[in-house]
Amino acid sequence: MQRDLQFLLDKTHSPLTYGNLPYSISLMSASIYGFNAMTNATDSKSPARLEVRIGQEAKALVQKAADLEGRTLTDFVIAAVLAEARRAIEQHQTLTLSLKDSNAFIEAILNPPKPNQALKSAALRYKQTMSI
Repeated sequence: MQRDLQFLLDKTHSPLTYGNLPYSISLMSASIYGFNAMTNATDSKSPARLEVRIGQEAKALVQKAADLEGRTLTDFVIAAVLAEARRAIEQHQTLTLSLKDSNAFIEAILNPPKPNQALKSAALRYKQTMSI
């Protein structure tokens, strides 16, 4: 009986952490994933699996954060990974110019310089190579 009680109190084996299937998502976090609230992560045509190995301390830290947010470990990890992926993609797809650079860009678009001899030669080589 003592072992059963300890099992229930242990957060890593608590029935609360098994309340959702491993790949289900909560209604609250559905918008984070970009899914309709009635779908789950396995509804795609070819579900994918992502496995990682982390140390016990790192897992405990992530589990504690998931518990504090009232989410399953899987739900928490998926949300964090997707948020970081979106941030990284946005960072690499966004060009931020200073005011000086922005003004120089607009000036070059509105008043482009006349083509010099090197540009004319390059354009001619391109046309000959591409048979234009």
